[in-house]
Amino acid sequence: MILQDVLCSVKDALISSGLVNKFYEYCELIRRDDLTFPAYYIGGGENIQVQDFDVNGAGYIRKRGGVSIADSPLPSVTACDDITLLRITYPMRMVLGVPKSNLHDSPFSDDRLFYEILPILDADYTATNVQSVDLNVSSYDTDSLNIWSQEVKGFDYQMHFRLSYIAIDFDIVFTVQSDCINEVCYGY
Repeated sequence: MILQDVLCSVKDALISSGLVNKFYEYCELIRRDDLTFPAYYIGGGENIQVQDFDVNGAGYIRKRGGVSIADSPLPSVTACDDITLLRITYPMRMVLGVPKSNLHDSPFSDDRLFYEILPILDADYTATNVQSVDLNVSSYDTDSLNIWSQEVKGFDYQMHFRLSYIAIDFDIVFTVQSDCINEVCYGY
């Protein structure tokens, strides 16, 4: 599946960078009773709560809204005129907690973290049978209270000042031929 391929590549690049040693490539916000928290699906209908930000750098990616599909303005690279290209856009959010001591310990560590991650998100990603893959960063937030309130509900605020917290909003945009969308997106 193309989304899985790209997210696993991002995960591998982040872990290889040394910024994190624990990363969940595809999470969702789960609500249980009065609690909301990020969780990673482990199979068999079970999720684990993502809560281990006290390790030597950790994070996750989750969808932050609905997936959109539209006709692509890009021309097809095939000779067929009747091929319709679609742009499939996945709005995503990456949340990281990294020890400031790993980031040139300073008051600017949070912003420096973004600039260390940006080349990973700006890398060239490819997928089989896809015209193009683009990762477009739209914003980032380093306000730990704001990040906590958006990602977690029902728990006391527990972020530590020794960590840089950052939330990065970005879109993953795939341009695919409409006649092979099942094969490309779902691996059929």
